Amino acid sequence: MSIDRFKGCILGLACADALGGTVEFLSPGQIEAQHGQLRDITGGGWLNLAPGEYTDDTQMMRCLLESILACGQVAPEDVARRFAEWAASGPKDIGNLTCAACRYLREGVRWDQAGLRAWEDSGRSSAGNGGLMRCAPVGLLHFRRPERLDADSRDTCRITHQDPRCQESCVVLNRAVACLVRGEPVTLKPLTEGIADAATLATVRAAMNPDWDASGHIEGFTLDTLGMALWALARFDSFEEGIVRVVNLGGDADTTGAVTGALLGARFGLSALPGRWLAVLQNRDELEQMASDLWAMACESAR
Repeated sequence: MSIDRFKGCILGLACADALGGTVEFLSPGQIEAQHGQLRDITGGGWLNLAPGEYTDDTQMMRCLLESILACGQVAPEDVARRFAEWAASGPKDIGNLTCAACRYLREGVRWDQAGLRAWEDSGRSSAGNGGLMRCAPVGLLHFRRPERLDADSRDTCRITHQDPRCQESCVVLNRAVACLVRGEPVTLKPLTEGIADAATLATVRAAMNPDWDASGHIEGFTLDTLGMALWALARFDSFEEGIVRVVNLGGDADTTGAVTGALLGARFGLSALPGRWLAVLQNRDELEQMASDLWAMACESAR
């Protein structure tokens, strides 16, 4: 049932973020030495998380989701305002490009210029995964309206992340989310049709092979994170096993976990998420209610 997949996507992202936050920036060897194999949400890590506390990945996803529910659509100006207010609230963690773009937003720069300025300040070289980590609500909203999905995915990304690889990563991920909640198989053609960026296309084609070597793709580059999530989708038949495997590779583990959690949650649904993870997840009831509200909105807007 699609509402179960909606809930699985939102809560799967949050659970995997909370699990991965414990081992963010650790190597696989360090994780093994400290945790054996991390399978439970325990908090800690460099952010000193409480058990069940999630990071900026889920916090920014919530900003986007709350905006969609409040506005009845993707309204980039409202999303940008919420991002800027969140950044000003002093979150435990915030990416460099997001921080720079939100500073411009607070200075009055338009939503469609702030991310561009931050990217230009980086020498047009920064292609982090901060847009990808939060974008799944757009794929859910438009799961029956593919004609709206691509543009809204790009717009919500470029508020902070202008690089074409970042924008196209969000398009690909949200196409996959939409396929999954419709109960359709995720194949190469629907993910890549019309994608012009060669690096994004190469990543998608390589990562959908279950034999792809995921171990070298654990940092904060948007295509590495997209590739990790697509690899896990192709390789694992269990939500928990897929998330545990990805998170225990270390590196940017909260974000690789969150993006993978969105995909596997959309595939398997809320009923497949470990009960012990949900039991400790911060704001679990609020997230589930928002997922239900988004389901109702998506079904109504598709009529």
